[in-house]
Amino acid sequence: MSFKKTLAEDPQILIEQLQRENDALRKALQLANEKLSAVLDGSDIKIWQLDVPNQALQVFNAPWGALLGYSPHEVEASVSGWKSNLHPDDKEEVVTAFETHIRGESDAFQVVHRMVRKDGSISWISDRGKVIEFDEQGNPLRMMGAHVDITQEKLYEQRLSSLVNIDPLTGLLNRPALIEKYAQLSLSHGQKAALLFLDLDNFKHVNDHFGHKFGDLVLCYIAGILKKATPDEAAIGRFGGDEFVILYESGDQAALQRICQILLAPFQKPLVLENITLDVGLSIGVCVFNAVSDDFTDVCQKADQAMYKVKKAGKNNVAFWQVS
Repeated sequence: MSFKKTLAEDPQILIEQLQRENDALRKALQLANEKLSAVLDGSDIKIWQLDVPNQALQVFNAPWGALLGYSPHEVEASVSGWKSNLHPDDKEEVVTAFETHIRGESDAFQVVHRMVRKDGSISWISDRGKVIEFDEQGNPLRMMGAHVDITQEKLYEQRLSSLVNIDPLTGLLNRPALIEKYAQLSLSHGQKAALLFLDLDNFKHVNDHFGHKFGDLVLCYIAGILKKATPDEAAIGRFGGDEFVILYESGDQAALQRICQILLAPFQKPLVLENITLDVGLSIGVCVFNAVSDDFTDVCQKADQAMYKVKKAGKNNVAFWQVS
């Protein structure tokens, strides 16, 4: 006769086995959580959960306020607390996307937006979430998602974008950027603007006698002079070689004459750079145009023609294009 009892004959054996299985599951869950924490620790990814009926927000791997530089109790961990820190220019779009998903009108909440930190600085956020639990009537109960800080990526994009639009030698706008600025001029019909085409006088002599490396240094120096003399509301760029272009949203000839005289003033006497005296001048051609109807290339050619009239007349002066 066997005294060995089966699980069915002895419930205690079943309980002990279930406890062992439960312990094993808890260890596996703990290990999974540790692995997840190791992956997320130090990253810009924050996992969040929203109790939809109560609007309570929970961030699992960071205190909610810490995301924006607050101490844990300075900002309410709720939808209203989240909304209060959305950037004013992005708030309507973000809230609309969130509420659209809550109503079941979109598959997920997904948006890139800005948030305002405690110190007033801006963080760029990529936010994605989805309702994962509903009640018997189909109403949303629980939503989970990931909040990723992409500020550094955005700053990199902005720096890259600025480099694309900048002349690498002088730091002024380049030709494509000037063309874009021209296209963006929002002028009403009949209102005028001006394009100033600037060309250095005797610059070839500088390159021939002192070399192109020193010539580049001179271009940078002159770019600094022109930038200081150009009104803040104007756009200045290097068109190529020793040619510069200024776009100014005014067609007033008296005002343009004053600007040109300010630009010409530093060139009324020789420039001195690295103990070298430079006899470099500036010839300016001005074309007043209507941005609504006038083509950029055509306007540039007219300003260029006016500038060459200055060259022929003795250089270091200004001329306006006029219909011949």
